[in-house]
Amino acid sequence: MRDNLPDSINPWTLAKHGARLQGQLPRAKLRRLPDYVCALRSEPHIDWRFGIDREGQAYISGQIEAQVSVICQRCLQPCELSLGADVRLGIVVSEAAVERLAPGYEPLIATAEFVLADAVEDELLLLLPVFPHHPEGGCQMPPVSQPAEVVEIESRRPFEELRALWQRDQSESS
Repeated sequence: MRDNLPDSINPWTLAKHGARLQGQLPRAKLRRLPDYVCALRSEPHIDWRFGIDREGQAYISGQIEAQVSVICQRCLQPCELSLGADVRLGIVVSEAAVERLAPGYEPLIATAEFVLADAVEDELLLLLPVFPHHPEGGCQMPPVSQPAEVVEIESRRPFEELRALWQRDQSESS
């Protein structure tokens, strides 16, 4: 299947037939990702292959890519990020089956059909950095203003007056 990605899929059927999903996921189908980014610069592109490995494990493997804009936590300006990762999901029917999942697979719990956009969003949300920032030297920091001239303020010494009075009293009494 190319470009016209379905809204929902049955991963078990796709794995059984060795299917491939490739295309762009429309922005309108993403409900959660916009809450975590300033802007989605490109529609997420997926290239997923479904299959069953030698041990009988149904899986999804492939790539996911998207361009997003987030707020840099150093300079608080927009920062462009390329999100991309290899996906290797083991399709399981329950939490109990997750424990038996072979190493190298991340679990995807699916009993029947599920919404494709939800799975894509899950993967993209996991790719977002906790502390997004520009590459080293890439921050557009505003110019630092020069410090104002330091004006010396006459400091008041309240006990100076007492000392002057005491000294005057000392000189008068002698």
